[in-house]
Amino acid sequence: MAPTSIVGARAGGGAPGPATAPATATAPATEPHADGQAAGAGPSVAASPRRVWWITFTALFLIMASWAVAMPEGGNSDEVGHIERAYAVATGQVLGTPSVDHWNRPAATFTVPNSLIPRDVECMYGPRISAACLAFPHDQHRIKVNSWTGRYNPLYYLPVGIPMAISPDFAGVVAGRLVSALMSALVLASAFSSAARMRSRLFSTAVLLAATPAVMNLGSAINPNGIEIAAAILLWTSALVLIIKAEDLSTPDRKRLLHLLVAAACILLTVRALGPVWVALTLAVLAMVLGRQRVMDLVRRRPLGPTAIISLAGLAGIAWNLLADNYSYYPMQSSTDSLFRNGLLFHSTTRNLVLLLDNEVDSWTREAVGVAVESASITPWILVLTWLAPAILLTGAGLLSPTRRHRTAVLTALTAPFAVAVYLDLSYATKVGWTQNGRYYLPLLVGVVICAAAVAPDLPPEWNTESRLARTAVLATATCQLASLAITLARFKNGYTPAPNPISGTWHPPMGTITPFALMTAGIAILGLHLTQGQRRKRTKAATK
Repeated sequence: MAPTSIVGARAGGGAPGPATAPATATAPATEPHADGQAAGAGPSVAASPRRVWWITFTALFLIMASWAVAMPEGGNSDEVGHIERAYAVATGQVLGTPSVDHWNRPAATFTVPNSLIPRDVECMYGPRISAACLAFPHDQHRIKVNSWTGRYNPLYYLPVGIPMAISPDFAGVVAGRLVSALMSALVLASAFSSAARMRSRLFSTAVLLAATPAVMNLGSAINPNGIEIAAAILLWTSALVLIIKAEDLSTPDRKRLLHLLVAAACILLTVRALGPVWVALTLAVLAMVLGRQRVMDLVRRRPLGPTAIISLAGLAGIAWNLLADNYSYYPMQSSTDSLFRNGLLFHSTTRNLVLLLDNEVDSWTREAVGVAVESASITPWILVLTWLAPAILLTGAGLLSPTRRHRTAVLTALTAPFAVAVYLDLSYATKVGWTQNGRYYLPLLVGVVICAAAVAPDLPPEWNTESRLARTAVLATATCQLASLAITLARFKNGYTPAPNPISGTWHPPMGTITPFALMTAGIAILGLHLTQGQRRKRTKAATK
């Protein structure tokens, strides 16, 4: 079956188009888009997809590497449990001994070297206490650990765990983080190169906005949440390019995009327990963009190969999680009793819903954009709003689409993750307390801006929409990424203080304070120059006329 079977025509309407649309020598190099300029003026078109991949891969890896070398061990969200799981998988302890942890969650017991985890990791989470309190044992005698991540799917943990198996200390953890950053950068760069085939600066800007500081931080941590979100961005991007540009893509491009789509779906289906839910909801939104007629045309074409691969990955992911009992939460009476006593939990679902909407939605939004420490975002609202401003404008452009199903698709991508979060939090609240974090829902939330950019209508040329949004997004990226790194470093250098200082303090990253800032600055500069180079070329041409 030809890979073009995923789509039959553009998403905008009309009868299904031909199954293939090979490029011809007379095809125009650029095409008009949104703000009246040729889409080729943007970097996504001026540069080949391969060149875009290398540029963005280098930039993204530098940004994520800055987080990898900046954070103390255990400084990233839930990292200690994931470090234990990664080492265990890399040393052949894939299953471990089934157990429950101190929160009564499904867990497994492994043996790890004493030097792998510092003593009393939670010491640095006290007020005004820096990461200097961490004590690193040097002996490598084996100790037993009971890890709540011990039953998670091992696929992600094997590559990131190999450096720790070779060097079971903080150096091995940092090397494992760099492997995680490498994998996440590979996937995200593929999303940018896929976006290049859309021939729209607006679409590339959407991919940039999807990669929030939280995504960059998680991509560099020992945590499968990072590559899960990166795979979701690639899934949204490759699928929408296939849908919107079906008639304009060459056969090799369609094959590459379909292969990337299948790879992204397989990653998303296997690395975390909620992956199958995100893939199902993503496909539902994409079906809205595609339209009923083209969905039926796709069904009639029967793309057996991609369908079989994705289905097998989904079945394997679900089977692992069911057998490992990863969908269970066992009652934790001591936790819920404390919440009931302090008025932070009620027996009434309605009262819990009001409490959740009043408190948790604020946290979820901050955690989806900003960096979390101890599973709570420390990013101030001013930075969150700086990032959200261009994202909201882009989402608004998508909601201006004259096609109702396109508007419905954008709204569904926006509301579905919150609906799932509310349902899960209310379902488990009276058993174990509040459990959900905003980062869990990024695999679907990233689709909001990407889908909106794909379906946005052409806007008046005098508005110069694409150029302005691209510049705003690059500025927001530079500001929020660097500020998030500075705030997080200040937190670990000095503890929670009224006047955080990212330079001085009682703790310093192993490679020094300047190294993370230098890496991030270089990455942001490369990414920013790439995304704005088309605008500079346009201004230069105008000046020479």
